[in-house]
Formats: sequence, structure tokens, C-alpha cells
Amino acid sequence: MKKNHLPFLGIWTLFLLSGLAHSLLLPLWGGFDEWLHYGYVAYVSRTGKVPTLTEASVPKEVAESVKTKSGTNDFSSPFVQASWQAQHPPLYYYLLSPVYKLTDGWPIFRTVKIMRALSVFLASLALIPAYFIFRLFLNEDSSFAGLFLICVFPSTFILLGHMTNDTLAFPLLTTLAWLTLKILRDGPGVFVSLVLGCVMGAGIVTKLYVLTALPAVLLAYAFRKSFFLFSLALLAALAVAGTWIDFNISHYGTWNPAVHSVVSKDAGILDKLKTAGEINWKSFAFSNLIGLLWAGDWDFVAFPSWVYKIFGVCLFGLGAGLIRRLPSLMSEKLLNAFGILIALSFGFLLGLIQHQIQIRSAGNFDAMGGWYWTALLPTHTALALLALQGLAGERFNRILPVLLMLFFGLTLWGNIGIQLPYYGGLKSAFLPVLWTLQTGLFGGLLWYTIGLCRRKL
Repeated sequence: MKKNHLPFLGIWTLFLLSGLAHSLLLPLWGGFDEWLHYGYVAYVSRTGKVPTLTEASVPKEVAESVKTKSGTNDFSSPFVQASWQAQHPPLYYYLLSPVYKLTDGWPIFRTVKIMRALSVFLASLALIPAYFIFRLFLNEDSSFAGLFLICVFPSTFILLGHMTNDTLAFPLLTTLAWLTLKILRDGPGVFVSLVLGCVMGAGIVTKLYVLTALPAVLLAYAFRKSFFLFSLALLAALAVAGTWIDFNISHYGTWNPAVHSVVSKDAGILDKLKTAGEINWKSFAFSNLIGLLWAGDWDFVAFPSWVYKIFGVCLFGLGAGLIRRLPSLMSEKLLNAFGILIALSFGFLLGLIQHQIQIRSAGNFDAMGGWYWTALLPTHTALALLALQGLAGERFNRILPVLLMLFFGLTLWGNIGIQLPYYGGLKSAFLPVLWTLQTGLFGGLLWYTIGLCRRKL
């Protein structure tokens, strides 16, 4: 990367421009649960403590802005209702707290835009460990192409283009995945195990789905037969996250403060199995497919259904490509590393299934949440490129630029062709400028990529 720092900076700039454009496209509270994420920041900034599920923690001005009259209805109080987002760990919100304090008294939307921009920057940090993940499987040029794909994939900024703790969880989970693969390749040591544990702990106090990486981490240490250092990593994670876990146990009687987990904490295994049988898993699969490609933010505006069906068929094709790629992965001694990537995806899927069962156990309807798959976009991009190599062989170099143009076109279609008219036009005069810069930079990076393809990536 030392020799090619300019392409990397170009890709990083494209990520920032794309994320900023998406954040300015959305109206106030246009992102998933954004009003409650903002309320969480306001609460910790004003009180210096973490909210709970039962106490009023939504600021009066936020509740008024969404025309919410639930809770106490006492709008003379600074906080007017409890927030289910109090289930989230606090790290992201404490990081943004200084920004809230500096902008306190400003119009809400202006502060939200600043926090959205900072959140996009936090998410962009994932490009660094993502590059090193790609380099474990691909050459340098293909690794840059992988980063390029992350920037233009339609779902990237559906999750990462607004205020959400996912924007901090994204680089932490990507770093955790890279450290896991690094331990598999180079062997575990005390220092790297402590670092991995600290990253995992920071991830736990950011977003609980980081825990779904634990099976992959265990697998890497098992391949290296180093269970003592695995235990050391767990202790480091507990040292970072232990205070928050203890807080949850003392307040809710369970380590997991998610609303549905707290409500259904006394449900037994037989009750959960019965609940699992009542869930429409076909609907669950399709909702995950939608979120995996493009879920249209909090208003769930979507592409036509045929787009998702074609995307689903392509995913099956990539699965076939991975099977064809297995012999070469074995000869390259990358089969165990490939297993780590699969374990990350499988662990995340189990987490989503468990979340769905908890939601139904708590008496709620089936929920959509496929956009969370973006958290694993770097490892999924690595798998997709390996699969594409398995399918296309020497034609891989010709297909890659077409794929980049296709995904960029889908993203612009979603943003300009679907969301912009749905939201009633421009919310910022800067948007046309950002889209022009974004398209120009995409064109330059695509030209660079085509040049690499001619050199045979």
C-alpha cells in the first residue's frame, strides 16, 4: 500500500463523499431509529449517565420534532419518554457527546448533519483493516478493487450514512475480523491476543452483534491450538466491557439489555423452539435479501422486486463460484482462512435468527433487519471476489469494471431516482455538488481500475 497510497486516498475520499451525500439526502430522522440515537447522545451529554429502558430519556425537543406524545406527556420535563434504544451499549454515544455539547442550542437538524458526517468518518476507518483482509486472499490491485466495491455497493450507506452506533461497530468488527485472520496466519501471541480482546470489548460496548464473531475467533485459536491465549483475549474483552455487562445484570437481571431479550429472559429452550416454529422464515429470508442489497432507509422505499430476485439468483451463483474456488484455496493454503470468513457469516446469521426468535418470544411481529449484514461487507466482498474468480477465471478482469459500474448505477438509481423524489426534492444545496464530485471521482477510479485489469489483476 505504500506505493499506491494515492489510489487508497482516492477510494477513502469516495467513501466520505458518498456517505456525506447520502447523509444530506435524508430528511430529519430519515435514518433507522435516528431520533432515538440522537436522544441517547443528548441524554448522556446532559446527565453523564447511561439511560435505562424504564426511565424517561428522550429529550422534549426530539419528541416534539417527531410528534410523539407517548410516555409521560409532560413536556415541561426535559425528558419525556423511555427509549427502547437505551438497550444499546454506550461507547458511540459518549464519543459523540462532546459534539452535542459544542452544538447545544443549535437547530436540531444542523447538529444531526454534523453527527452524521462524523459517523460517516468513523465508518470510513474500516477501509484500513478491510484492505489487510483482502491482502490475505488477493493481490494488491485486487484488494484496491475490493475497497472500491465497498464504496459503491448499494447497501453501504443505507446502514452507515446516518447517525447510528453501527458506524463505530463497522470498523471495530472489521478490525476484529482482520486480527482473527492475522492470528490464524502468523500465530497467536500475548500482545496480539490482548489487542484482539480489547477490540472485541470495545465492540461489545458499541453493538452487541460484534459478539457473533466469537465462533470465528475461537476457530482461529483452535486451528492454532492455543486455548490459553484465547482465554487471555476473552479476559481482555471482559476487562473492557465488564462494567457495562454488570450494569445490565444489576438493572435487568440479564447481561443482554435488548428490549426483547429482557422481556423474554425467562423463556425456556422449549418455549423458544415453539416460537421458532411460528416464524415465517421465508419472509425472514426475503427481508434479509432486501436489506443485504438496499433497504431504502427508515421509510423502506425499495427497488422493484425483480431487482432483489436477480440479486438472490446471483448470490446462488457466487456460492457455486466459491465451491469451484475451493481446490485452489487448498493449494494456496488458504482453506482455514476461508473457513474463518464463513464462520463470521454463519455466526452473524445465527445472531439474526436468535434476534428474530427473541422478538417473537416478546410478543412482537416478525422484524426486518437485513441491513445489518453491511457490518460484514468487507469479509463478504472478499468472499464475492474469490467466488467471482472461481466463476470467471481469466475473464475476472473484464467483469470487475462492469460490476463496479452496475453497483454504482444501482446506488445512484436508489438515491436520485427513488429516494430524492420520495423525500420531495433536495434537502441541501450541496447535494448536486457532492453527486458531481462523487461521479467524477468514481470515473477516475474506474479508469484506474480498468488500467489495472489490462495489466491482469
